[in-house]
Amino acid sequence: MSSLKERIELLEDDLRAHPPRISAYSDLPFAILRYAPDEEWELRRQIVLLATRLGTAGKDAHIISLAALLWEAIDTTEGLDAVVRVERDRGFEHAQDVVTTYLSDPDWSPLPSMVAQQLRGLDPERHVAFLTRAAALSPAIYHMSQAARRDAGPHRRDHDPLLSGRAQRRDQPAVYESEGTGGARQLPGEDLWIA
Repeated sequence: MSSLKERIELLEDDLRAHPPRISAYSDLPFAILRYAPDEEWELRRQIVLLATRLGTAGKDAHIISLAALLWEAIDTTEGLDAVVRVERDRGFEHAQDVVTTYLSDPDWSPLPSMVAQQLRGLDPERHVAFLTRAAALSPAIYHMSQAARRDAGPHRRDHDPLLSGRAQRRDQPAVYESEGTGGARQLPGEDLWIA
C-alpha cells in the first residue's frame, strides 16, 4: 500500500481535476482514503493542510466531524444523562441501540439530515466536504455504508463531493481507494472514508 502522503497527494490531484475524479459514478461522488490506525493524528493534520491547499486552488474545503454530529444528536434529543441511565439500567448494547435510533429515526436527529444541513449552501463546483471522525460511530452505533446509501437519496444533491474516514486494521475486509483515473480498486488495509 502507498504511504499516507502519497495517497493524500493522489486525492488532492483527483479533487483538483475538473470534474473531480474521486469516483467512477457521477451520482455518488465519494472516495475513501486509506490509513492505518496509528496514522490517525497525522491524517487529521494532513486533512487540515489539504483543505488549505485546496483553498488556494479555488476549492473551499469543509471539515465535518461525525463525532461532533453524534454528540449534537445526543444533546438535542434526550441528552447524555438519559443515555447513561439506559446503559446503567439495561447495558451498553441497549444504550447503543438508543443512540442508533437517535441517528436513524426521522423523529429524532437522523445523521443524513444533519450532514445535509452541513452541506446546505455548498456549491459542488467550488466546495469539498471531508467527513471525519467516523470511528465515533463504532462499534455499531451507525454504519457508514448506511449513510452512503442515504446520501444518494433525497438529501443529496448530485455532484456534491464528500470525503469521510475511519481507520481499519489490515486483517479486516478491504475497501476501495481512488486510482486517480475516475475509477477505484480494492486494496487490503486501512481506510478513511472520503465521501
